[in-house]
Amino acid sequence: MICIDGKKVKKCFLGDEAIGRVYLGDALIFQKAPRLPAEYTELQYIKNPNLGYVLLSTLNPVYTKTWFPDIKIELTVSDLIGTGDVNILGSYIRYSGNYWCSSLVYYSSSNSRYTFLQGQTSSNAALSRSISRYIPYSKTDKATIIIDRPITQRFSVNGAEQDISGTYITTEANLRDPVILGSYGKVGTTGPVGSNYAFYGLKAYDSSNQLVSEIVPVIKGDGTVGLFDIVTYTFSSPTNKTLVAGPEI
Repeated sequence: MICIDGKKVKKCFLGDEAIGRVYLGDALIFQKAPRLPAEYTELQYIKNPNLGYVLLSTLNPVYTKTWFPDIKIELTVSDLIGTGDVNILGSYIRYSGNYWCSSLVYYSSSNSRYTFLQGQTSSNAALSRSISRYIPYSKTDKATIIIDRPITQRFSVNGAEQDISGTYITTEANLRDPVILGSYGKVGTTGPVGSNYAFYGLKAYDSSNQLVSEIVPVIKGDGTVGLFDIVTYTFSSPTNKTLVAGPEI
């Protein structure tokens, strides 16, 4: 192990190029950590027919309850299953009457479009502030979705963009951990609810555009299918809900 001022060296470079191993004579003194531990195999995608869900905070602490203002999200999905709204990630709470709050990305099957929804509405107009942005797209085709509040303030699907500037942070929605493979809450419930779609991966970047999370679908040696964050080296899978593995990479 190489240490500088008591801190472990994570990367070594030859010029601008990162190198995987460094030797001193015949002794290996530095080796780059593998992308995944040996017991994990990366998959092209996973599917969620049993409607499980994963709290993103179990994989990486950057997914806080006020996540949209602080980090840029980039994820790729396809083959969304459902005749109504298919929640992809986030939180959505609806109460009795005309009151909801959200930080959510979902697909509207009736309108054939991806939607970014954030804010709250209430019968009390003084408490209402929200934003909705729509981008038409096929529910079966592969789509890369970007929600970028801190840098460009754009919501995009495969390059088609909508402006999402402004402040629409809600109170109740921020009390819910953001969810992947579904969302936190729906009409009549307060718990996470899963959705069935093909998930290829998710990345998060901070306000300086540095990668702070990369979540990929994986299968363990014992056959458990789940999600692995390459930055934190953390694995998570739905509780009592089996995910379906796609092809190996």
